[in-house]
Amino acid sequence: MKPFIAVVKVEGDKITKYQDFDTQDEAQAYVDKVRATYPKAFVAASPLGGFRFWTVDAVTKTITHDKTAQDANEAFNVWEAKINKHDKIVPRPVEDIITSMDAAQRAKLPQVTQDAYAAKVALRASQP
Repeated sequence: MKPFIAVVKVEGDKITKYQDFDTQDEAQAYVDKVRATYPKAFVAASPLGGFRFWTVDAVTKTITHDKTAQDANEAFNVWEAKINKHDKIVPRPVEDIITSMDAAQRAKLPQVTQDAYAAKVALRASQP
């Protein structure tokens, strides 16, 4: 990401169209060029973090990065990848069947299945 962006279009508090530039002058020249089509275009310093987690204030012409939301999203993605890996070991339909069993029925399952099921249950409980 380059250090400056020309914010061209905003919907609500999210940027829907922008272009990044090496200098503020380049960004301003671009804004001047598109101002007839996008009268609310402005230049701002590029915020850190992922684009999906930027919030724009078109009145003050500032952009902030919601690090808390991005961190939560990343934690969920890691958790989801682990669940998907466990789904290959204990598919969801099998998990549902085991969940419906009583303790005596579960005890008759092979130990490897019991361990895999217990690991998946623990992982589900840790969802961020």
